[in-house]
Amino acid sequence: MTLRVSLNLFLLSIFVMTPAHSLESGKKIPVGTEAGRGPLATYGVVTEPMGCARIFGDTECDLFMRTTRFGEETGLFLYPFQNRNEDGTPVFGEGARISHPFGDASPPSGTLLQLEDGTVHGLWLQGSEVVHTIFSAEDRSLREIGRAQVEGLPRNPRNLAALPMADGAWWVAFDVSDGVRYRPPDDVGSRDPEY
Repeated sequence: MTLRVSLNLFLLSIFVMTPAHSLESGKKIPVGTEAGRGPLATYGVVTEPMGCARIFGDTECDLFMRTTRFGEETGLFLYPFQNRNEDGTPVFGEGARISHPFGDASPPSGTLLQLEDGTVHGLWLQGSEVVHTIFSAEDRSLREIGRAQVEGLPRNPRNLAALPMADGAWWVAFDVSDGVRYRPPDDVGSRDPEY
């Protein structure tokens, strides 16, 4: 009997402490600041910036972000620039999903760049190939326009950086592991010794 009364009192105290506005399962939790703004809330635990471009206006860049496999929704998203707050921090709107030629999941490692003529190019690593895409704002998609095989490296690259050249070609730098594991002698790791 005492356990039942204690349990009921505990449940009642939880109910009393619940805020007047109830939260709905599966719905976004509103930001509690006065202006209703907070840190950029993406759909993933791990989110990577892929590039920026002036898609919705000429003043500031809109932001392309990809969420990886540990998110509520994986994929590529475009966050439109809205304004800057009082301390100059950029404020972005709701992310819109961008379709791409790599399926429904997050696209592979890559980068998005806007050229002087306004076109947005994406270069992506898919295995041992670099995939070249063009962004279409009308249907929010990346369309594949070419592929190039990466040859002569000891293993597949993991990341890339790219710059457009004056002749229309691309200068591409790759991150390629030498295959040797290394940890500095004074590195104790990221785990607390008491763990």
